[in-house]
Amino acid sequence: ILVGRCPPITEIENAEPDSRQAINGTIVMYTCNKGYIFPDGNTNMSVVCDGVTWNITETACISKKIFLFLSDLNIYFNFSKTT
Repeated sequence: ILVGRCPPITEIENAEPDSRQAINGTIVMYTCNKGYIFPDGNTNMSVVCDGVTWNITETACISKKIFLFLSDLNIYFNFSKTT
């Protein structure tokens, strides 16, 4: 039986994955380092290997202070991965 594999797990700035497995169906939880959050306001993000690629939607955790400052000014930004 051939098992699908994804490329090595992507490094996300200021976050750590809970696993480095890349087998089809693997779910990896990224947790932002202390003092950082994803641009959507969460500190965690789970991604899934579909046997070919990861469904990563964010590419960095940002400083909570910067996030709060910019959101107070109604300035929003997107670090989402584009293909």
